[in-house]
Amino acid sequence: MANTTITLPRDPNTLSNYNSWRTAHTTANLEILFDEQRLSGNVVLTLKSITHAESKQIFLDTSHLDISAIKVNGRSAKWDLLPRREPYGSPLRISLETGIAADQTVEVVIYLSTTTSCTALQWLTPAQTSNKRQPYMFSQCQAIHARSLFPCQDTPDVKSTFDFNITSPLPVIASGIASPANPTAPPPPGRSSLYKFHQPLPIPAYLFALASGDIVTAPIGPRSVVATSPDQLSACVDELSADTESFLQAAEKIVYPYAWQQYNVLVLPPSFPYGGMENPIFTFATPTIISHDRQNVDVIAHELAHSWSGNLVSNASWEHFWLNEGWTTYLERRIQASIHGNDAWRDFSAIIGWKALTDSVEQFGHDHEFTKLVVDLKGKDPDDAFSSIPYEKGFNFLYYLEKLIGKDRFDTFIPHYFTVWRGKSLDSYDFKATLLDFFAGDKAVTETLAHVVLQTRSPVETGLRHLARPAGAFLRRY
Repeated sequence: MANTTITLPRDPNTLSNYNSWRTAHTTANLEILFDEQRLSGNVVLTLKSITHAESKQIFLDTSHLDISAIKVNGRSAKWDLLPRREPYGSPLRISLETGIAADQTVEVVIYLSTTTSCTALQWLTPAQTSNKRQPYMFSQCQAIHARSLFPCQDTPDVKSTFDFNITSPLPVIASGIASPANPTAPPPPGRSSLYKFHQPLPIPAYLFALASGDIVTAPIGPRSVVATSPDQLSACVDELSADTESFLQAAEKIVYPYAWQQYNVLVLPPSFPYGGMENPIFTFATPTIISHDRQNVDVIAHELAHSWSGNLVSNASWEHFWLNEGWTTYLERRIQASIHGNDAWRDFSAIIGWKALTDSVEQFGHDHEFTKLVVDLKGKDPDDAFSSIPYEKGFNFLYYLEKLIGKDRFDTFIPHYFTVWRGKSLDSYDFKATLLDFFAGDKAVTETLAHVVLQTRSPVETGLRHLARPAGAFLRRY
């Protein structure tokens, strides 16, 4: 009997053998079928061999997919779905005739359709949209739901470039740069059009994003548009035009120039159940940010900050989620401090965040695994660990480092960190090594950092002490 053991790499929440194969490019050729509430078509994966012809099997993550055929390098391939392993789905095993030399690639074409059990897609009726005219579909792949859209290496430790070729009877948004040849108006009733997008920067599978519905766009800055329902377009333009480019420029001064060419915002229907999702090129945002007084646009600052932390530099697994969200919360508050002219706003926001952190700790229990900065997710669903803890504990840790090192010196580390890890994924141990290496000439700093970086409780305790001083000053002043 063939060996079906899957050796897990450093991400415990994938069943793919990405330590033997790495996805280099993904092409999604999919049709959106609103009447059937499913996607149908194929995905083409260009997979690079990591070993010296040692692996004759490719394992991919899948969940509740209907797979009809698979080809490898143009020829029909032998494949099977292994028994489902909750909460991670059913590993897809593709058998190769021979091993492939290191750095050589194979092209795998998988013909599929999604099913009603797909956890990545939400289908809305016309009644659930603002103008009640057309159905609507959007995806949400974070954390491990991309595998219910198409077979993939569903881990943030693997990044690939993407092409989207999406056929739909309604306009389409995707996490890529739209082709200039895309239709500018919906097709006639009963017909569909092809919409193409290209993502030249490598992204993990969880950032694959699609939306389709009665969608129109308008500029909100020199490199930004807002997309939304026609009846909401004017309000969205009014709400977002004043701040989007300012946020971009503030972030660029803190880190370095924006890498994704465009920064756009898709404002979804009222039934969108999230605050925002940092899909590249197009942030997916809740309509509640459109308050007609610009009081809720901080969500955009947060999602924009993900363009560096999370999207460009990613946590290698969901156990190290603070590397995405802690950094993003830190950058968000730095952006806002820049916009408002001083750090008082940041300190006040941090006080609010501290309350969210303590509430989450109380809810889980002080000794619960999920209250740690770095958590153990072996055998667990990453969604179960979601809370404000990686956001606020991560922020307080970085804020502590800033206070320990000094803001001016820490500011020199920020672009260094995002340059070293640009286009890559890392874990907390990589972060520690990068930090210690950068400050290697300062013995006092390195000796302190060597002891505190990965202590699971210290970010809360030390962060509170450093936060208390500026926060107290702010409260006394206001």
